[in-house]
Formats: sequence, C-alpha cells, structure tokens
Amino acid sequence: ITAAYNSLDQAASAGLADIRDLNVQGNIIWRPVSGLYFGAELEYRNRDIKGAANDDALVGVFRVQRTF
Repeated sequence: ITAAYNSLDQAASAGLADIRDLNVQGNIIWRPVSGLYFGAELEYRNRDIKGAANDDALVGVFRVQRTF
C-alpha cells in the first residue's frame, strides 16, 4: 500500500490556482505455481484545484503473466 499527498500554494496575484492532490494505491500478487502470476491493483485519486470542481478517479488493473 502506498499513499501520497501533495499541496501546492501558488500566488493568487499571478492568477494561479492552489492544488491539493491525494493518491492511494494497493496491490497484491499471487503465484500459484512457478512462472504464473496473478495480480490486482486498485488506485484512488483526488485532485482539488481551487476554483474548479474536484476530480475523483478510481482505477483498477488485473494482470496475468506466464513466463517460460
């Protein structure tokens, strides 16, 4: 599991917006036999830009890998 939070405060007099960004990820990998991998990852993102609507995203990935 990983998480990150970023905050960028910019000068309003320059016409730039403040930004807040949150990102949380988690993944798991299962190897039932040698050379075969199953993996899943889930990520949540939230971006808040002052003066604009919040942007939320939920992203999922499923992976199967076979190596010989």
